[in-house]
Parts: sequence; structure tokens; C-alpha cells
Amino acid sequence: MLNNQIDIWVKSKIMKHTTQGTYLAISAADRWLNCTPSARLEATFPRNESAFSSEGTYAHELAALLIRQFLKDGSSDLDLAMSHPWYSEEHHKEVIAGVLEYVDIVTTQIDLAPSEIHLVETKIDISKYVPERRCILDFASLAPAEINIYDLKFGRGVRVYVKDNSQLKYYALAALGLHQTLFPKKRKITINCHIVQPRMDHYEMATYTLGELTKWARSKRSKTKAALEGRGALKVGTWCQFCRAAPECQALKNSLDSFKGEDAELMSDATLVKLYKLIPILSPWLKKVKDHMRDKAAAGYKYEGLKLAVGRSRRVFVEPDDVIAFLRDQGYDDSDFLIIKLFGIGAAEKLLTDDFGLLDPFIEKQQGPPTLVPVDSSALSSAEMDFMI
Repeated sequence: MLNNQIDIWVKSKIMKHTTQGTYLAISAADRWLNCTPSARLEATFPRNESAFSSEGTYAHELAALLIRQFLKDGSSDLDLAMSHPWYSEEHHKEVIAGVLEYVDIVTTQIDLAPSEIHLVETKIDISKYVPERRCILDFASLAPAEINIYDLKFGRGVRVYVKDNSQLKYYALAALGLHQTLFPKKRKITINCHIVQPRMDHYEMATYTLGELTKWARSKRSKTKAALEGRGALKVGTWCQFCRAAPECQALKNSLDSFKGEDAELMSDATLVKLYKLIPILSPWLKKVKDHMRDKAAAGYKYEGLKLAVGRSRRVFVEPDDVIAFLRDQGYDDSDFLIIKLFGIGAAEKLLTDDFGLLDPFIEKQQGPPTLVPVDSSALSSAEMDFMI
């Protein structure tokens, strides 16, 4: 019954499009390979540019500018950033440290193999595996027996892992296609996929062979075809977090319905565990539902039984600097109205850079509160941690 309801909802939302492949974004491959109707459903929702995505675009473009400059003359001129349309002093300070960390990793690769073919923010055809699609490689180096692919992840909310990452595997396949054109007789190739997530201090690498990647691609053909046609069952998972269709998704709603039918007044341990495992998926989803409905209502949409109320007002200083000057003119001491607070350790590290180690005597790593995780998680249990101590 639930599957029939979902099928009806999918068919009601999917629109006819002339160019199927354009809806299969390689960056969302984990999503549409697991939940095949999702790509077509997302196409029915507007793509809104957020401050986070703008910041990520700026970081990628700045990194590409610096790497191209390095390839040209061996330098990385930060003044290039000031010509970017998104540049501001505030954004520059926030972004530059992470970008430089990524650029340093990439330029080290270039120094190690200067004779290799280097690709910077390069579009490569991948239509052999995903029809009518090209992907953009942040950076790749190609040698006769080895390919290195570097992907910059500038977010700091969700850690991105390289293992079993469909996006990186498609990038590798795209690079392999170009490699086979440049080195047609080379059959034994090592492909290294790197994820660099500087603002989470996260760096990982996975290595594949030509055979492993082509076997993986063959195994995804039926899923890709289903995603192109908008067929298949909706499937709930961590990939739902950034899906534009999530606020109206029946499958996410039905994951709550699955808890109905228990006779006891209190939930059993088994039910609590099942619910606990869904919290990372359902918690952000409920916020997406709230924001989605509010935005539609603000645009004029009417929900029966709901109305758009005026938001809570709060008083703010329009020009804080003018307020400070005024209070000083009135004879008040700075200690009367200014709160001095030590900046965070991350900000200290950015300020001191190589001298940050001088603060080591003043820093201790405090253990956070314990959290429940699945038994197959790599995280240490409290008992294991006590044993190590």
C-alpha cells in the first residue's frame, strides 16, 4: 500500500523533459544511485543559491586561480582574489586559510611530477557512463601509469569520505577516458582519488585500478537508467540531506509511519534504537519541511489551517561603531559597555600560522560528552577509551 502511494506521488511530481541526462548531477550521484527517482523529482523544485554555496564557488574559483598562476610561473599571488566579484575583506579572511591548505597540497603534487599533464577546473565528458553529462575536475594530474584526482570540499558541516564515494568514482572514470586518449596503449593504471576538506581538517585518499572502476560502472548501469527515467522506489538515507525534494518526500514521511501499530504505551528498546538511528536523517528533514513551507507561504501560497504570522522583532544597533563613539563622548569607559572575549582556537591557528605551536602549553583537549553510535561504528566505546587511558 505504501509503495503504491509513493508511486502515485512520484508520477504526480515528475515532469516530462527532453534532455534526460541533464538531471543527473555527478555531485549528487550517491543520491540518485540509491534513490533513483530523486533526480527527476528535484528538477521540479527551484535551485536556490545559498550563502554557503556562494562561498564554496568562491573558494573553488580562487583555488583554481592560484593553481593556474603556480603552473604559469611558480607563484600564487593572493592579489588575484581581489578581482573576484564575490570578494570582500570578510569573506577573504574566512576563506583564504582553507583555500591555501588545499592549494598547498595540489602544488606539492605538481612539484613531485612537473612533467605530468595537469588539469585545473576542467570539464570532461562522462556520457559513456551517464548520458549527456560532463563533470568538472577540481584538479587532476595524468601520467602514463598513474592518475591523481583532487576534489576540494569546502563545507564544514558534513564530513565527506572518499571510500565508496560515487562522485569521485565517476570523476575517476572521466579522467580515465581522457587518459586512454592520451596514452592508448597503457592498460595498467593506478587511480588515486583525494578528498581535501580543509575546514574540517579532513584529508583522505582511495586507490583504484582500471578494472575495479569499470566493474563498478557496469554494476550501476541499471540504476543510472532508472534514474534517467525517474523509475524505482524512493529510498531514505543520509543522501536525503541535500535533496531539494525532501520537504515534500512521501518516503521520509512514511519512515515515521513505520512506527505505528505497537500496542504498548511505551516504546520498546528495539523501537527506540530504530528511531535513534533515524535522527540524523529526520532531524534536518523536519527543518527543511518548516523552511520550505514558510518560504512558499511568504511567496503567497495558502496552507489550509495555517497562516503566515509576523516574526518576532528584536532591537539591534544599526551602526555599532557610532554607538561606541557616542558612549565614549559621553564619558563612559570601554569596560562599561564592551565585552572582551578571547577568540577561538581555530581563529588563533589562522592568525599565528607557523607560530601556533607556541600556544601548546595553554591548550588541552577536553573529552566531549559520550554519544550513542551503532555497534559497527569505528568510534571508540567508553570502555575502550578507559582502557586506552
